[in-house]
Amino acid sequence: MALSTATREWFSEHGLEGFLRIADAQPHDKPEKVTPTIDLEEIAEGTIHALVGLPAVGLRSIESPSTEILTEYFGEYSLSSKVYRTQGGEDILFREVARVLLEYGFVHSWPPAIPKYRASFVIAAYEGLKVDWTTIIVDCLRSGIASLVEGKKS
Repeated sequence: MALSTATREWFSEHGLEGFLRIADAQPHDKPEKVTPTIDLEEIAEGTIHALVGLPAVGLRSIESPSTEILTEYFGEYSLSSKVYRTQGGEDILFREVARVLLEYGFVHSWPPAIPKYRASFVIAAYEGLKVDWTTIIVDCLRSGIASLVEGKKS
């Protein structure tokens, strides 16, 4: 993912450089072969913290923001899929930050669109609140890998 200088600076200023390390890493060349061999018990907060150095403290749950706030940040709500489109909104920096947090923070398994309660983590981080990203990443990685191994998602 190509990130603007402003986005890179934002992550550095907020102590979230670990996401930049993830974004800059080369993807695994054969994820479908390695995924079934992953021991989900090895994916723990300590492991994620050691790998990327993200803070292991902060908010673990956040109430869903109002529809007006969500629309202000993300753009229109899609009733048909019951999600906010992450490409929405006018703020280019927010869109890049949201994209990184969604794709590399694993806020949701389908990054192009997210439900309200997950969108609240992105907004909170953008507004400067401390979010426990290691917990979010662990939960989402475990469920995403398990789902992939079971053949539910590609």
